[in-house]
Amino acid sequence: KDSHPSALEYLFGALAGSLTTGFATECARDNLEVDDIELSLSGSLANVLAHLGLEAGDPSVKAIELKCFASTFADEDQVTVAWQRTLDRSPLVATLQKAADLQIKLVIV
Repeated sequence: KDSHPSALEYLFGALAGSLTTGFATECARDNLEVDDIELSLSGSLANVLAHLGLEAGDPSVKAIELKCFASTFADEDQVTVAWQRTLDRSPLVATLQKAADLQIKLVIV
């Protein structure tokens, strides 16, 4: 019910934005025509009650699930290689993988 984004929403938005623009850049470098890129992301905390101050515990991000949907007629293997390069070069992915269960999937439609 908060009218402003929370720090977690900024974190998740930064991850999604970084991967979206990074993937578009990698596809352009390989001359892969991608009509649309959409990311769906959800995250969970180890103990949301600790985050809210209702009990002691671990308030850290426990898991992040991210799906990237790419609409393209380009070769799926080439698109997958561009996606993997995006993940490999992402400072946010590299950092968050060390701190949370990061599940990332590419879906070509």
